[in-house]
Amino acid sequence: MTGADSILAGERSRRRSERIVNAFAPGYVIAESDETNNTICIMTFTNAPGEGPPPHTHTVEDETFIVHEGVLEFYQDDRTFTGQPGDVIYLVRGKRHYFKVISGNPAKYTVVCVPGGFDRFFREAAVEFRKLQRDIATLIGIGAKYGIHIEAPPAP
Repeated sequence: MTGADSILAGERSRRRSERIVNAFAPGYVIAESDETNNTICIMTFTNAPGEGPPPHTHTVEDETFIVHEGVLEFYQDDRTFTGQPGDVIYLVRGKRHYFKVISGNPAKYTVVCVPGGFDRFFREAAVEFRKLQRDIATLIGIGAKYGIHIEAPPAP
């Protein structure tokens, strides 16, 4: 079992394959947007050390992170801060942000999005993430469909 699999193995939702999402991070959906009349979605993810999403901006939803394991370093606007187990981090829509795992072990965190809809992005983006050669332009296009501006990584 990989690190992420072992972290998620005991979760009830892990046994429901339709709840699994794998895009920027492996995880599962606790409460789908369709189940909550699009008012909220709740997802739990894991990331390995050094991992995290690229810089991006949500135009539709606010995000609240609840850190369970590991340490996340968040970047929002010109501010950097950490989230440790037990911390709750609120990120308002319309502000550019990203984060990465800075601890030596995987991080596990829950993300609560208000309103719902972010889970739909993860489901659609997962198709691209299964490919060996991911196309960043496709991911940027999927993000735009859901009101998420994803920045392309800088050219090497």
